[in-house]
Amino acid sequence: MIMCYAHRGFSDIYPENTMLAFEKAIETGCQGIELDVQMSRDGTLFIMHDESVNRTTSASGFVKDLSREQMLALVSNSTPASATDLPQGIPTLAQYFDRVRQLPLITNIELKNSSWYYPGLEAAVIRLVRDYGLADRVVLSSFNHASMVLCHELDPEIKTAVLLGSQVIGNVGQYALALHCSYVHPYYRTVTPGLLRSCHEVGIQVNAWTVNGRKTLAGQLELGVDGVITNRPRLALSLIRKV
Repeated sequence: MIMCYAHRGFSDIYPENTMLAFEKAIETGCQGIELDVQMSRDGTLFIMHDESVNRTTSASGFVKDLSREQMLALVSNSTPASATDLPQGIPTLAQYFDRVRQLPLITNIELKNSSWYYPGLEAAVIRLVRDYGLADRVVLSSFNHASMVLCHELDPEIKTAVLLGSQVIGNVGQYALALHCSYVHPYYRTVTPGLLRSCHEVGIQVNAWTVNGRKTLAGQLELGVDGVITNRPRLALSLIRKV
């Protein structure tokens, strides 16, 4: 079965990385959710894509400079689909885990530590994953590949993924294997039969991001990816079920 990961929740129409977006993603029946983690000034793990809060809230500032209390006071910008719902705050990773701990759902946690490195982020995330008993239902990923090496050293049982952008490393399957990763997460435009073969030959699975258009989704499924990370989980699932 090809995996469908809801990118920042059902972010196509609901405020990204909010509990509402996650709830709506769960309702679609997707097998996984992708989210991003930053760390506040006092070490609380918050689910937020950007290093700053400027784009997704009416406030300004960097997550690293804000306290837990300041982050919890923020409200995410609404979307037309969420206009009648309660205002959405910035969830902590613990709040999210409280919701999904009993669900057969895979959570892909992207550690946002490539633009700003948070000392201790890896250990803090892994500790929380262990506290909630979710080690077998979490994948850790990052564009900071050294971070994935550290995650494996801290807890070899939790699976990791190497995130790749517009440029792909040659023989990427062997590269991921050397980093002890179980997955490669490439930008969908870089996925080729050669990339897939390089990974599949050594048992590395490939989840492409961020795949949203109907034709684009169909193309990735035809290529043979193992999963898609998408803002449109309902559409992706409808196409996956036809494969």
